[in-house]
Amino acid sequence: MHTKSQLLNVLVDDEEEVLMVLRGDLAEMMALAAPEVYRPYVATGPSGKPVLYVKLLRALYGLLKSALLFYKKLWGDLQQRGFVLNPYDPCVCNKTINGSQMTITWHVDDLKISHASDEAISDCISWLETIYGTLDASRGDKHEYLGMNLDYSSPGKVTVSMEQFTRKIIDEFPEALPRYAESPADDSLFRVRDTDNPTRHPFSKQRAEAFHRSVAQLLFLCACSRRDIKAAVTFLTTRVKDPDEDDWGKLRRVIRYLMRNPSLGLCLEANDLSLIHWHIDASFAVHNDMKGHTGASMSMGRGSIMDMSAKQKIVSRSSTEAEIVGVDDATTRMQWAQLFVEAQGYQCSTVLHQDNEAAMRLELNGKRSSSKRTRHLNIRYFYITDQLDQGWVTVRHCPTDAMVGDFFTKPLNGVKFRELRAQVLNCPIDVPTEPRMSPMTDVPAVVATGVCCGTPIPGPRPRTRRRAVSPEGPG
Repeated sequence: MHTKSQLLNVLVDDEEEVLMVLRGDLAEMMALAAPEVYRPYVATGPSGKPVLYVKLLRALYGLLKSALLFYKKLWGDLQQRGFVLNPYDPCVCNKTINGSQMTITWHVDDLKISHASDEAISDCISWLETIYGTLDASRGDKHEYLGMNLDYSSPGKVTVSMEQFTRKIIDEFPEALPRYAESPADDSLFRVRDTDNPTRHPFSKQRAEAFHRSVAQLLFLCACSRRDIKAAVTFLTTRVKDPDEDDWGKLRRVIRYLMRNPSLGLCLEANDLSLIHWHIDASFAVHNDMKGHTGASMSMGRGSIMDMSAKQKIVSRSSTEAEIVGVDDATTRMQWAQLFVEAQGYQCSTVLHQDNEAAMRLELNGKRSSSKRTRHLNIRYFYITDQLDQGWVTVRHCPTDAMVGDFFTKPLNGVKFRELRAQVLNCPIDVPTEPRMSPMTDVPAVVATGVCCGTPIPGPRPRTRRRAVSPEGPG
């Protein structure tokens, strides 16, 4: 049965006595807002910054303490109503009403209610309004929630898009970008110049702050809907402390890619709620320090529900070893997903898809399949063997061309990028360019040669090829 959804924005007064210390800009802001009330009580702390000691008569929005007070009150009210908290996510609770499960999720004071019956949702809203007063509610199949546009209008599907936020990122980028890109990164993504390299051009403080802001925006975007930029953004987050012109070129590439299809979103479908699929892969020695990179994707049908892209913590000595390390990196997420879904009332099992048969043998047999090349592996990387023995997860071979986890291990381009993007986002393989964005009629040097600021980035030169371009843009 198609599930209706309900969004609430709850503002609540809390009668609990709260004593707080407001420091720095927050103390100064209060003094500027009502100087006759607060200015006489603003003191100077040991660090030289203003300090204001207050007793709150109601929760002050935006503070961690306020969020905690609201959480305690809301959960207490829901518990009295008969809801049961999911022990693997403290902001998800469930209750069976008229034979169907009602699920309430929330982030601070924004609630989302799902149930098969509109009447049950209305009753829940009425009950909440008796406690919190009039609520700002959105009903139906389409909602805006935490910056995301959620569309439930197609039975069995939910589409998550963030076009408005994506266009905001593009508009706020402090550089004009007249051309779009076909992919978020090229082969030079993981290559960096040493800090003592004379060809390296570090940023000024102002430029570094602009870089940090854009990367933070992209991090939120890829966590919510645009999983296709995750590998690039994950790398850029490691560069915010000391970025250079090369990093700026890589950031520009991501923005140019978003310009092509700002409305592209994530479409999720669940074909079988009793089966969780994980595709886990690893790229061997792709970083400058020869460490590998782990990529993983979870699905229950179509579209990536949860994924990861992370640099490995140790140097591995072979691609097989990198795969074992990658599985260990993702095992805790696999366990959490299994336990969370079971706590939601669904009996399920997990399938681990791997494209390296040697790694599969090590995972299945542990040390019994070790050779001279893998004997040195730390025993903790055979934790997955113990989990396989317990039976909640099984391992299957997956052809390399169908390995979705590869999408998150390194920058991809061309047909392979589009095919894996189609599986991750559950979108067409060939997504047409949106007409509002300026078409790219030529390929800039940074794409073809790996040059970001006039000097080639150290490392192997990426292969280039000519391609025909139509008046509407690249094919």
